[in-house]
Amino acid sequence: MKVNSTNQIKKKHNTLIINQLILNIRLFSSILVGLSLLMSLGACSNSAEAFLRKGKDLMKENKYEEAIEFLNKAIAQDQQNFEAFNARGVAYFNLKEYNNAVLDYDRAIQIDAKVYKPFNNRAIAKMALNRPNDALVDYNYAIKLKPDTNELYTNRGYLYRKLQKIDQALADFDQAIKLNPKDKEALFNRGSIRFDQKDFAKALPDFRQCVNLDPNWGRAYYALGLAEIYTNEQANGCQHLEEARKLKFTEAELSIIKHCQKN
Repeated sequence: MKVNSTNQIKKKHNTLIINQLILNIRLFSSILVGLSLLMSLGACSNSAEAFLRKGKDLMKENKYEEAIEFLNKAIAQDQQNFEAFNARGVAYFNLKEYNNAVLDYDRAIQIDAKVYKPFNNRAIAKMALNRPNDALVDYNYAIKLKPDTNELYTNRGYLYRKLQKIDQALADFDQAIKLNPKDKEALFNRGSIRFDQKDFAKALPDFRQCVNLDPNWGRAYYALGLAEIYTNEQANGCQHLEEARKLKFTEAELSIIKHCQKN
């Protein structure tokens, strides 16, 4: 009986030791998994994509210098990060560092020449650098890549207007409005061309649509007011010039004196 009792005690002791070992192994495994997870999270927080997201978030807050710091880190992590170069170009542009912006758009295009955005962005930067012919090349290429994007036609139309290529400008504004009837910039520019051509009747609907889309656009109220006055809608014209003055569009004051105040 003593032998059996001793054996039972030994078995129980061994079972306890084994169970404790199993618990220790499970605990150790849990610790390893936790450490692995923490290391993974740490790596993710320092990844190129994480830096890119942070940079974009800062740009939404107009913190462009801070954004560039994070975009620099994204690029350091991944030299082929197309989005980081394009985003940093936008940040430089907003800081009026146009040459740096162009360099970043160049790099983005080298990485992926099938995306229209850096071509459009580079064209805008080249316009700021007074390189309209170079900008036109970029706009043309961007439109080939993405012919259903209204902003490209609006931007190119504005450039054509600056180059005094009025027919081409009107065609681009027409196409932009066809693609997006609420493109207020295209509407205003088309109306302005018609106004300059003294085709006030055709300018009117474009300006009216502009103020409908943006009731706080003083310049649009000013243009609408003058177009109405020149089409013998004196009362409406003076009312809209007054709206422009209330919205602090300074040129409205003289036009009110000239057209609306009785001697």
